[in-house]
Amino acid sequence: MGEAARILGTSRSRIDRVARRHKIGVRRSGRTVFSRDDLNWLADIVGRTPQIPGLSRIESLVLAELSRRPWGFISAREAAVVCSISPTSASRAIKSLTEQDLIRQERAVVARGRARPVNKLSANVRHPDWSELAPKLAQVHAPPQNKTPPTHLPPGFEHAFWNLDDSQYRRLRLGKNGSFIATRALTVNDLRLLAFAAEHLPRRAWSDAASQRSLTPEQRHTALTLAGENV
Repeated sequence: MGEAARILGTSRSRIDRVARRHKIGVRRSGRTVFSRDDLNWLADIVGRTPQIPGLSRIESLVLAELSRRPWGFISAREAAVVCSISPTSASRAIKSLTEQDLIRQERAVVARGRARPVNKLSANVRHPDWSELAPKLAQVHAPPQNKTPPTHLPPGFEHAFWNLDDSQYRRLRLGKNGSFIATRALTVNDLRLLAFAAEHLPRRAWSDAASQRSLTPEQRHTALTLAGENV
C-alpha cells in the first residue's frame, strides 16, 4: 500500500479507499499487494504524481499539464479544471512556478466569442533545468475528469462560425452537426477548437469532413488521421 502511494504520489488512505471500492489488489498476510496492471488501474482513477524535487504535488500537476499544451492556459480556473484541483490551489501553484521562472506570463489576445486580452500562461521550456524536469513531468498525469461528454460547442468558439447567429451557434450538436464542426476545426486557425473537436467528435464526423473539396491535402490528411483511417 505504501509503495503504491509513493509511486502514484498520493496518500496510503486514498489508495486504500480506492482499492477497496474497486476491489483492486490481493490481500496477502494482512497486506494488499498490487500487480503492475493494478497500479495502472489505480493511476487511471487517482492520477500519477510522483515526487519531483523542488516541486509540490500541485505544482508538478500544473506544470506537467501546461507543458503538454503549446497554446497554454489563460487562467488559473482553466488550469484547475484540467488538473482536477481547486482554483485557489491552481493560483498558488502558478504564483510559485512563476516565481521560479518555470511559468511565463504574457499578454495575448484570444478569440473567446470576441477578441479578449488575457494573461497567457506557458511553460518556460528555456529554463536551465528544463531538460532535467521534462522526463519527470512526462510521468505526471492528473486524475481523469469525470464529466458527462458534451453535446454542444462551449462558448468561446463563435468566431469560427461567423456565418451563424448566436441562436444558430447554440443549436449546433456535436453528433448531428459533427461533419460541419470538424470542417471548421480543420480550416480555422484555432488550435483550441481543433483540440476540442479532436477529443469530442465521433470518427464518422472526421471521415465525412475529409470528403470536402474545400480542404487542402494537409487538412484532409489530418481529418483521415482523426477518423482512424490508414493514410
